[in-house]
Amino acid sequence: MDAMLASRNAKPKDVAPDNVQRQRHDFLKDQLSGEQSRQEIEETFERIISGNELQDINYLEKGMVAGRAVCRLRFGTMSSGGYATGFLISPRVLITNNHVFPDAQTARTAEAQFRYERGVDGRELTPIRFRLEPDRLFFTSKKLDFSVVAISARDIAGTTAIGSFGFLPLIDVTGKVAEGEWLTIVQHPAGQLKQVCVRENQLLRRTNDFLWYSTDTLAGSSGSPVFSNDWFVVALHHSGVPARRNGVIQTVLGRDFDPNVDKEDDIKWVANEGVRVSRIVQTLRDALPNHDLIKPILAAQPARPTTATQPVHSTAAVNTQPQEAAMSRTVTVQLEISDAGEVRLVGGGPMEAALGIEANKPKGTRDEEGNLIHSPADRTFTGQHLKGYNSKLDDYTVHLPELSASIAADAAPLVGHPNQFELKYEHFSVVMNKIRRLAFFSAATLSAGGRFKLSGRLDDWMTDDRIDAKHQIDDAYYKRNKLDRGHLTRREDMEYGKTVQDAVRSANGTCVFTNCVPQRDIFNQGKAKGIGDDSKLWAGLEDYILGHIDPDGDLSLKVFTGPIFSLSDPKYRGQKIPMEFWKVAVGVAEDGELFATAYLLSQENLIDVNDLDDEAARELPLGAYLTYQRRVSQIESATGLRFFFSRKGNTKKIPLSEVDPMEGAAGLRPRRRRRSRTDEAFGSAGSDALESLNQIVLP
Repeated sequence: MDAMLASRNAKPKDVAPDNVQRQRHDFLKDQLSGEQSRQEIEETFERIISGNELQDINYLEKGMVAGRAVCRLRFGTMSSGGYATGFLISPRVLITNNHVFPDAQTARTAEAQFRYERGVDGRELTPIRFRLEPDRLFFTSKKLDFSVVAISARDIAGTTAIGSFGFLPLIDVTGKVAEGEWLTIVQHPAGQLKQVCVRENQLLRRTNDFLWYSTDTLAGSSGSPVFSNDWFVVALHHSGVPARRNGVIQTVLGRDFDPNVDKEDDIKWVANEGVRVSRIVQTLRDALPNHDLIKPILAAQPARPTTATQPVHSTAAVNTQPQEAAMSRTVTVQLEISDAGEVRLVGGGPMEAALGIEANKPKGTRDEEGNLIHSPADRTFTGQHLKGYNSKLDDYTVHLPELSASIAADAAPLVGHPNQFELKYEHFSVVMNKIRRLAFFSAATLSAGGRFKLSGRLDDWMTDDRIDAKHQIDDAYYKRNKLDRGHLTRREDMEYGKTVQDAVRSANGTCVFTNCVPQRDIFNQGKAKGIGDDSKLWAGLEDYILGHIDPDGDLSLKVFTGPIFSLSDPKYRGQKIPMEFWKVAVGVAEDGELFATAYLLSQENLIDVNDLDDEAARELPLGAYLTYQRRVSQIESATGLRFFFSRKGNTKKIPLSEVDPMEGAAGLRPRRRRRSRTDEAFGSAGSDALESLNQIVLP
């Protein structure tokens, strides 16, 4: 104990063991290699072990973002309950201490209160309250004093998604911190407003299971995250370490502690103790390796701990405040942090104007007057508006694609419904391939009516609990690489409805991983040097066809979209990436006759699985974005799907290929395709690639 106390204010290079210093160096090298030169990394390491506490100014903003995931826990009844702290360690999992939640029943009576804190103007914010879901996940360890529990997807009021607060990943690697470095705890001491201790927070010693540090805490701080200077979580705070003499706890007055006379506040505390992150992760890995909510925790990689998939806010927008809070003045500030750990201020408000800060409007969809439309997707997937694909089209029925016998066994069933496979969303449906963890197809109704003049977007991606989590790729797959979340059914195509709120909700509902495929970012976002109009052909097909058949803009179109699965598709992070994608568009011509056209696009020239982790942009190869018009029958051959329609008053199914104007067209010289199940080749560097939308063959 005396040796530990003597290490206070010592520099890491003087107190940290040599192996710990080496691990710290290696961790920094891995973390910063993409951002700093070798010399800069060495300088950073020397600064840390020498005890130099100068920090980049964005240290404070990163801390604000990290603190978003920390909440106050209220449990029990008003007369006999208590308070503690907890924080999110994945999008749907919260962690605190075992002595806070010793069992599932205690967690069931609790609620998590986010934003119980002061805003940048010094005023208290209105907390956002979430229920916990221990029936879905609850695990506890009395030995290590931690409990993890599932949290509801939306708050009690139903207006805020839990994903808007981000989460703090638990990184199971060594080198995150060394003895003598300074730590920070974000906490709700004694159940009070969220606070942080930013001075005298030194790591003093470590054991196999715990870290000891000198941060100030109070009762109610149990379950708080202990951060390194890099804002990595290094421990779960759980108790204080009292001074002892001859094995007896001492008071601040220098005498033995007497529990019959003295209070806990009379104890002389010499340090605090937190449970090491690595031990928590290992325990979860041993106990629940296959739980769908635990697997993302176990897969966390060393990266900036405050990375979020969308901007996070230190206050809610004025219009989202309850009526009793709306009378107070609210300052809105929005911080956005990139996958590279860069934090910037992107929200606007009175405080920024007073400080002379130029800020953009918060991201999201806005109406013609510039008002932000808050209409989130239904993350429970239980809403009455989720009717799925509508097969009716004038006097025809355009059926969902059918899976041939060769692929039917690969369809992912709905949980609890082994013979149901259609996932219904607003205006579109998806059927998933459980082997490839991607959609066989997405089927949508595009309408030229019910449109509003909208601008902007904020993609908030979600998984669908109606099928097993193992049958869909989640957000972790798209982190720190050149891949993007590519929509099958386009967000813009679903941006319609009876009201503007319906239209925005429908568009937001396309951001579900069942409607997503891995695509090179430079294709999906148009980032790269050399991108041209050829890349816009694929995205503009639907609009062009609608304009061709319906210049007045009041008809609709059926569009089926999906990947082509090949046995030789390259594998990346254990998942095969499709190289080609197809579309089948079905409409009614001016003469009332149905028609169907098919298209193909390849990203084969853009994908090198050995190069995806290098996020540096590169020039596009010549002909990277070639779009081809192909026969419907060729899409059927390539995918194993079958496309049918029926006429009004007749249930007989007719192949869509019979109304394809390309059937029998000259100039198509299919060759043997080297990679897939199909007998024909599509996207070779042939002369029949589309150069403009005017070349599309339509009736």
